[in-house]
Amino acid sequence: MSKRKKTILFIGIILAAVILVRISKFFIKKPIKAENIIPVKIVKPVYKDVEEIINLTGDIRGLSEAKVYSKVTGKLHEKRKDVGEIVSKNEAVALVDRDEPALEFKMSEVNSPLNGVITQYFLDIGEMVTPQTPIFEVATIDKVKVVVNITEQDITKVKKDLPVRFIVDSYPSKVFRGGISKIGQSIDLQTRTVPVEISVSNESDLLKPGMFAKVELILSVHENVLTIPVDAIGEYDSKKYVYVVENSIANRKDIKTLIRQNNHIEVISGIDQNDSVVLLGWQNLSEGAKVVIAE
Repeated sequence: MSKRKKTILFIGIILAAVILVRISKFFIKKPIKAENIIPVKIVKPVYKDVEEIINLTGDIRGLSEAKVYSKVTGKLHEKRKDVGEIVSKNEAVALVDRDEPALEFKMSEVNSPLNGVITQYFLDIGEMVTPQTPIFEVATIDKVKVVVNITEQDITKVKKDLPVRFIVDSYPSKVFRGGISKIGQSIDLQTRTVPVEISVSNESDLLKPGMFAKVELILSVHENVLTIPVDAIGEYDSKKYVYVVENSIANRKDIKTLIRQNNHIEVISGIDQNDSVVLLGWQNLSEGAKVVIAE
């Protein structure tokens, strides 16, 4: 084959290869980029009552309490009542031996000044007693009080007769109710709190002085307001927002809220009860993101 023919053949092969490559581009499909569809769970806003509450802990005490002293000096000889036992007014609770060498004295009785229960003893048998030393404490039990300490930030929200509910460990399923009866007039400089007393009827004698109480002060009740779970809310630059799904698209909406009770919070603007609010997965969203609602 002549040199000229070889050159023509080589050029022909090159042209054929170029044509084949160009033709193949029309038949070879380009890879389709997968859409980023984010799975989410949604929740519908609901109307319900929401309470503004201060959660506290406190101690149960008798509504009336008295520390009882001996009128004479001597030694504590006998405790006629144990802690927790009921006593009547003027009943002898303890005996003081004021016997001295070469002298004989009758035992001195120490009586309860009121009907109630012995809450504690301050002395043991044989210890010295003086008129300045309390021997025991007695408290009424037909009515009791719960003593709580409220921070100076919250004390301005508290007023007399404010409704209160609480539970105690001994009866975890029973809710007791009372009202604020006394508000302290000074702030404890160490704890920065104010003592507050809650009066409670105790006709069933279930509540005992010394019990520990978990207390809720009910500051206000907002009835039939729009609420959503707190977990659905994001916050950026001091603004709260949620994502709402419409036609599989997530849109961000700024909202305004008021009081929170447990896991729900009152929403006063930004959404309505027909909106599908993203509860789980909103952290992965941006405005206009495509979503699929997971069951």
